[in-house]
Amino acid sequence: MSSISLRVADFLKAFPPFSYLPEAELLQIAQGGRVKFHEADEIVFSMGDKRGRFIWVVQRGTINFFRSGEHGEDLIDVRAEGDLLGIDWKNPESPYPATARVAQESILYALPAAILLEVCAKYPEAADFLKSYFAIEDLVGRQGSIPDKVELSADSA
Repeated sequence: MSSISLRVADFLKAFPPFSYLPEAELLQIAQGGRVKFHEADEIVFSMGDKRGRFIWVVQRGTINFFRSGEHGEDLIDVRAEGDLLGIDWKNPESPYPATARVAQESILYALPAAILLEVCAKYPEAADFLKSYFAIEDLVGRQGSIPDKVELSADSA
């Protein structure tokens, strides 16, 4: 076990949904991840891109979300320490609905989406957090509804 994985897991446990997971599961998620450094104005992902195999957690910095509008780009969301990027439990095969651009130098933890979804599906509090985090209003501003039961599948990541 690397010291970096231990530090990533230690950071993650302070934020939901990771705070609802046992340490062994956190370590499994952290071991499959990467630490990514981004400078201001770098694009993490672009609107319309196919989702990759990672989701991100902001360890330090700020990430702005933009979507194309009639008059250029509109700022629609801002993410900071502990926030998730790039995950859509409701429709994990859908393209990214917005562009994520680094606002200031940032450190992101890239975590394997399939493992994260598989682990969170085993723990109701973690699954419920993801359900509420993403069902209230998605990034493009469409009103969502919270289903009675969330079904997270590693196969769909």
